[in-house]
Amino acid sequence: MTASPTQEVAPADAPAPRGRLLAWLQDSSLPYVGSLVVTAMLAGYANYLSPLVFPDGFTIKGQSLAIVIPFVLFPVTLVLWLVYRGHRSRSVWVQWFLIAMSVAWLVHMAIARYHGDQHTHLVWLYVPILALLLFKAPSSDEAWAALILLGWLAVVILILTKVLESMGAIPVFHVDQGILDWEKGRYWLPLDGHFGFNGRWPGPFGFNSKTGFVSVFLILLGFAKWTRSSWVFIPVGVLGILATGGRGSLLSLLTGVAVLCVFAVSGPIARIPLWLRMSAGAAAVLLLGYVFLASPTSTTGRTGPGGIWTAFVAQWQSAPVFGVGQSGLSTAGGQVAISMEAHSLYIQELAKFGIVGFAVQYLAIGIGLVVLAIAAYRGLSGPLAIVAAFFMASVTEIFHDGWQEHSSYGFMVILSVLTAGAWLLERSSADAEQRSDGLALQPVE
Repeated sequence: MTASPTQEVAPADAPAPRGRLLAWLQDSSLPYVGSLVVTAMLAGYANYLSPLVFPDGFTIKGQSLAIVIPFVLFPVTLVLWLVYRGHRSRSVWVQWFLIAMSVAWLVHMAIARYHGDQHTHLVWLYVPILALLLFKAPSSDEAWAALILLGWLAVVILILTKVLESMGAIPVFHVDQGILDWEKGRYWLPLDGHFGFNGRWPGPFGFNSKTGFVSVFLILLGFAKWTRSSWVFIPVGVLGILATGGRGSLLSLLTGVAVLCVFAVSGPIARIPLWLRMSAGAAAVLLLGYVFLASPTSTTGRTGPGGIWTAFVAQWQSAPVFGVGQSGLSTAGGQVAISMEAHSLYIQELAKFGIVGFAVQYLAIGIGLVVLAIAAYRGLSGPLAIVAAFFMASVTEIFHDGWQEHSSYGFMVILSVLTAGAWLLERSSADAEQRSDGLALQPVE
């Protein structure tokens, strides 16, 4: 039987679709790293939706969906990791970063046990996840693709939440009318009264400041490396910032954009002297930070007598070495009991885990920052911009508590470091090959 002129015949050695899928699973880390992204995003969204959909509570064998989902999906991630024929990260910096993050987890758990603090079972997955990333590391393209996946999931969750709210399927996070009036008189809220927005939109990521930072992440992701996704990420991110109205979001966005401008390698900005770009970027961030946090019109309520930061710093000062733990914060009373959290990742860390926990954790983070800074200086600034924005936003917000659990925010930082570390290694290898080829082509005298 002969094929018709219009019928294409596949090459005899072309792999079947099932074979192509298996080859992809074996040759790419994206399936297992993407599974970790999906796990974090689904668990976080389940934590948001559960009390809205099930006001009376919903558990599976006594555990919430936010805890069940990671444990159900981790075996899937592990299978994908086992199928992937990867190798240990060859970047010494990345190795030390992941190991240091594991050590920081151990220190945090020891301090928590010392205080008698309770924790969820999710803490037991954190170090195994770091081990997966260490022993079969993603390439720079695969790690960046995982960040893109995280961005697309954030877009879907943002849009889906607003649609569900508009349909009445889920209620908007309740805010008293007095607080709404107070917000409307002190925040710039251009979308207030339009498209169903009333005051600052809390959004699906915990509260307005967290949703605002996710919007910042989308904008930076879109600008750092322009792709077709950028046409979606940037508009959705801008709308998210306008809807949430957070000052911290704007400051973190300025920080990330400043990093992209300082380390630009092409375009008109790149022609400006580096020292001038660095000076202008630092001045802009400091000036806006002062306007937002120290001006008389600031509404943060964090500093001064009776302020949130003041109360939590006092807790740390009562036990500076190991902090007071979550149990100490729970019984502190006063402003600590009213606010429930320090509204600053750094002050919360100090109050709960003391200078020991703080120093160990941020020494590990510091290793990652070195990797990010070197990569930015050599031409890859996107990962540093994302992490810099995260840590700027963390001045006035807590995105996770203690770096003890796998979360979308913490994984965002880890993936950024892995992207930068792998990119530096790949660039060094490419440069070495070019030098080797150049030497081989030299005439022999």
